[in-house]
Amino acid sequence: IEKQKAYSKRTALGKIYTDLQTLLQEFKKCPELIQVELAGSSRRFQETIGDVDVLASGNAKDHNKIIEFYKNLPQIKKVVAEGQTKLTAYLDSDVQIDLRVVNPDEFGAALQYFSGNQNHNIKLRTLAKQKGYKISEYGIFKTDTGEKVGGQKEEQIYTTLDLQYIPVFLRNGSDEIDIAAQNKIPKLIEISDIKGDLHTHSTYSDGNHTIEEMTQAAIQLGYEFIAITDHSQSLKVANGLSIEKLKQKKAEIEQLKTKYNFPILYGTEVDILADGSIDYPDHILAEFDVVVASIHTGLEKNVTERVLKAMENKYVQIIGHPTNRLINKREPSAIDMKQIFKKAKQTGTFLEINAQPSRLDLADFYIREAIQTYQLKLSINTDAHSKEGLNLMQFGVNYAKRGWATKKDIINCLAYSELTKILKQKTN
Repeated sequence: IEKQKAYSKRTALGKIYTDLQTLLQEFKKCPELIQVELAGSSRRFQETIGDVDVLASGNAKDHNKIIEFYKNLPQIKKVVAEGQTKLTAYLDSDVQIDLRVVNPDEFGAALQYFSGNQNHNIKLRTLAKQKGYKISEYGIFKTDTGEKVGGQKEEQIYTTLDLQYIPVFLRNGSDEIDIAAQNKIPKLIEISDIKGDLHTHSTYSDGNHTIEEMTQAAIQLGYEFIAITDHSQSLKVANGLSIEKLKQKKAEIEQLKTKYNFPILYGTEVDILADGSIDYPDHILAEFDVVVASIHTGLEKNVTERVLKAMENKYVQIIGHPTNRLINKREPSAIDMKQIFKKAKQTGTFLEINAQPSRLDLADFYIREAIQTYQLKLSINTDAHSKEGLNLMQFGVNYAKRGWATKKDIINCLAYSELTKILKQKTN
């Protein structure tokens, strides 16, 4: 009950993110609007949010027209407060959304001011004071003369303080300002870096589309490959594949590879059973191009030991949704991730960043620890159960940015020829 009360105070970003993007697209049709962006925790891509911040710019004489246009958008359910530059309302999803309208020369400063978390902004203002500046939502000013030296663009706030620009995903008040002062913020992964998806489902198990339809969708996305990883035999609720059914699936994949001249990896999402063993015998696992091993049942029973044992199997290349959390619905399993990281390093196993908006698993702090402390390679996968689900990759990429991931940290940023080499390294 206490957990449900806590969940009710915050909304999973994935639940409303697509609606927010639709709202912004509709808002951009306002003739007087110059710029608009999400701000706050939504822009940082925090997995849960308390409310939504929207920042818009327009000439001072047009602020009222911009607010009037905005409050009549179909997504706005109820307006609860309105002023000359601010408006507070509720979306259809009952999430509070706050709009602030600023002048064009203030937009960058306001975007920075309302996007970093509290610790980030305190540290930045402290640094500014040390360097003889003052930061506000209206700009950055010299303390001694009051001269405004920046504010139209967000980057001006950071460059004026001799800092490398800090991507919004990193503005969480840890050590990002110190690292920016050393010009060592890495180039974070982009959606364009992704070459394919290594965890998807078809109608062979519980997916909504055929292997051919999933393949066509991957080609349309410009991918170099796709893996079809249907569930294994013990997961009856997801129509897990029997060994006999696997033969049919493999034959169909071979046919489609030739038809489309496109790499389709014959894969499985195999269950890690109660004793840590794998749901197919080794001689069957050996036939797959990629094996994703996941826990789906007994989520609180010896989870660490089961995953450790699974990684010892030379045919298991990826651990799927490692902590089994469902955001605002289910807590992560009691799993010792330090042990998991060490075993992954020892065995050459890759851990998944599951892009499902309800999962986003690994959590961002685990992503950074895996990459920076243990030098592990990860895989961002959609766990798509439909061809539309492949588009969830952007969620995984955005969330991976919060974990400081670059394209060199993610195996499905590799070209197909390189990917197949590293997938085979463990099995050889």
